[in-house]
Parts: sequence; C-alpha cells; structure tokens
Amino acid sequence: MITIALIGLTKWPNRVIIHTANMIHMDWTNMTQAAWCSPLLPLQKANTAGSQTDNKIGSGARFKRDLLAYLKAYGPKKTGPLVQQLDNYDFSSIRAALIASVPSKKHVSDSSSEEDTLWGWPALKDLMSQIPIQQKSPSKKPHIVIQVRIHPQTTTSL
Repeated sequence: MITIALIGLTKWPNRVIIHTANMIHMDWTNMTQAAWCSPLLPLQKANTAGSQTDNKIGSGARFKRDLLAYLKAYGPKKTGPLVQQLDNYDFSSIRAALIASVPSKKHVSDSSSEEDTLWGWPALKDLMSQIPIQQKSPSKKPHIVIQVRIHPQTTTSL
C-alpha cells in the first residue's frame, strides 16, 4: 500500500507526495523506506481541462490517470472529494510512472495498460517492458528507481 500526502490543497500550486509508510506511529518510526515528491502542480486552465491525453508511461497525463484510478478504487465515500480536487490540477510536469496495487480479479491477458490502469505485478511487467534497453548516449545512464513491498500473505500466490 502506498500513502499519499497532498500538500496545499486549499491553494495552488500543489504537490503530491507518495510515501511507503502508513500513517501510523509504527510505520513512521520503523518502516518508511521511500518518499516521492511531485513538482508543483498548477490548476488546469479552463480550456485544457480533460485534454491531457498522452497516456504514455512516464507522462503526466498517464500518472494522473493511474493516481485517480488508484484513489477511485477505495470508493467515492473515502476518496471521492480528493479525486474531484486532484482532477483540477495539471500533471503535465510529472515524468514518473505510478504502480499501485488494489484488490482486483482482472486477468493480465484481458487488460491493456493503454486503456485501463494495471495493478501490482502486471503493471510492473508492463512498465519494465516499455523501458528501452539500449542507451542513446554512453554519458547518460538510465535512472530507474523501484521499490517493491511484498505482503507476506501474497507470496504464496507468486
């Protein structure tokens, strides 16, 4: 599970912070392993609302689509207002991919990351298959950061 902190929701620009600890004392003192902070996100201009259509992995539009899908998976009572607020922000400055995990019975063969958000291992496999293997320049090495957290109950199904 990832935990998302949103800084400055009452004013813009805003920032999304994703960390790997739950919002409990035990996790904060013993288990925080990673945190990611977005660039400042301005409000979308009225004429560009909903026009972020580039769904390539690593694009701001794709990150926004996947983040909102993740939050929607918790149900409208828990995250509906947050989803509505975040939908008003321009994510185009983000260059990252979000791989989250939610309970799902989707079969990998029935899913396309171009159309729907994939979760967990299928999402990781899809992302890794789209990273170019050849370096364009020997002086610029690719920078990939991955944090995997396996819950003990899921290891039996791997």
